Amino acid sequence: MKIARTSILALVLVFVSFHQSQAQDVFSFHPLFSESDAILLPEIEGAWEIHEFGSDTVSFQRTGDNFYTVVMKLKGSSSRYEGAFTRVGDHLLLDLLPVLADDGGDQIYKRHLLQVHSCIRVRLEKDTLHLDLLKYRWFYDNVISRNITDQYLVSDTRLILTLPTNELRAFLIEHENDAGLLEDDLAFRRVVKPQLIEKESDRSPAKAMQPTKDDTASARSQQTCIPTFPYKDGWLGGDGGLSIPISPSKTLWLFGDTYVGKKDQTSRAGSGMVTTIGISKCRPDTTVDMQYYWRNMYTDHPDHFFQSHTDRYRYWQTDGFMYRNSLYVIMSKIGPKPGASPDDIFNWSALGVTIAKVSDPDATPPDQWKIDLFPWSHVVDVNLYDGGFAEDGQYAYLFMAKEHRNNYLLRLPLDHIESPEGYLEYFSQSEMWKPGTDSADAKVLVDDQLIGRVLYHPKLKEWLMVYGPHFGGKSIYIRTAPQITGPWSDRRVLYDCPEVTEGTPQYDKDNYCYCARLLPEFFNQDADKLVVMYTCNSQRQSKLIANMRIYVPQVVVVPVPR
Repeated sequence: MKIARTSILALVLVFVSFHQSQAQDVFSFHPLFSESDAILLPEIEGAWEIHEFGSDTVSFQRTGDNFYTVVMKLKGSSSRYEGAFTRVGDHLLLDLLPVLADDGGDQIYKRHLLQVHSCIRVRLEKDTLHLDLLKYRWFYDNVISRNITDQYLVSDTRLILTLPTNELRAFLIEHENDAGLLEDDLAFRRVVKPQLIEKESDRSPAKAMQPTKDDTASARSQQTCIPTFPYKDGWLGGDGGLSIPISPSKTLWLFGDTYVGKKDQTSRAGSGMVTTIGISKCRPDTTVDMQYYWRNMYTDHPDHFFQSHTDRYRYWQTDGFMYRNSLYVIMSKIGPKPGASPDDIFNWSALGVTIAKVSDPDATPPDQWKIDLFPWSHVVDVNLYDGGFAEDGQYAYLFMAKEHRNNYLLRLPLDHIESPEGYLEYFSQSEMWKPGTDSADAKVLVDDQLIGRVLYHPKLKEWLMVYGPHFGGKSIYIRTAPQITGPWSDRRVLYDCPEVTEGTPQYDKDNYCYCARLLPEFFNQDADKLVVMYTCNSQRQSKLIANMRIYVPQVVVVPVPR
């Protein structure tokens, strides 16, 4: 028997599994899936009753973009899990992770509790659900008795596999047909089936739209003011600052990590940090009315506006657009960076991609928005997508980057933005659009580090690509092209950020600037000026807390270089 060897130093607190509490159980320290492996299983939603135990039930409810809340009610008690389905070899498997109760101690206490995963095979036969668990006896005979100690831990009578996710999946594929690997199944019968809500797209076929450059964001809305981001109502500065016109008079702003406090707080000291949004309106006197929003405002537990519904990751908004009166926001799933050093300022890693939808966002205040989440991780490689985005009213375009420099282009019809499987195309070396995402055959359009928005300017009659500064640099760059597929011009310096330019009053050696974006709804009417926003940060936390001139979007009006 082939067994991958992985050493681990950890203390594990094992949670009681949902079957008989004194059984000898098999768990996994690592999940059975990555974000790109998780799949949805709509037919399992609802409540199921366990045949053997009468009134005991298990229920599945879609929660995040690609996982479920699983509630088990056994012998008068209730427990909650995150459940994700994935295919491993020829089998459909369920990964279960217990959810700690909110009142189960403070954060320091909870960090002592390392949760473990259950790996369960799932079989659906009409209105009967079968769950097959890994059998302790098989592992005892094949692993424990052979004293292979570096791929598992044993706590009391519980065995915990320590194989990393990819090795765990390979291990299960290798042994999936071994006799005795799985326990005799638990059988459930359906007792409550979810009511399927008919979507508008199911009632009427979507009409194909012809690509018209006048349908881009810069043409849909033209504001008469220059945006400002005042410190008010507990909003104390954030980065990002993506703009999306949601009506002729309103602009939505998507901020990254934001300092937030009580309503009358004016200092970042003692504040929390979550992702936020803002809604701005241009007043008749050309000043700006800005309102900020996040979850649990002015409480001791502020939360991100776009919630992931899990502790495994949070969302960073990377871009967004309006389509058929609905708001779509593209978000990266951000989790901890394994093995990050204590002084690593980039101690996070991107795990996947999600898109959020809000129907008619202008109809209700943001705190009343109903937000739907759709998974993109299984079709968009988060390791290649750095955030370069464009749309023209018919297609969404994603700039993918090999080695963070060699940028090629994918496109997706906006009619299929919620279900992209099978509809992505790439621009090939033969300068034709081809089905799929073949990076080897894709044409490299730009050789540079791009993280930014790409827009068509209807008066200049060109596509504009604004990005930078690169880490350690000071310049914001611009490239132009007659078509989104190029040819793209050489980069030109559009603006040098004074916060990182020696000799300026704003300069500090620990500053760094990033995330330059064009603001299309604020394009100057004479077509000779662009409105650009960027953010600056500090490598020293103490300076970031004290210096209120940084970590707030900076807006500049710059001439278009000829």
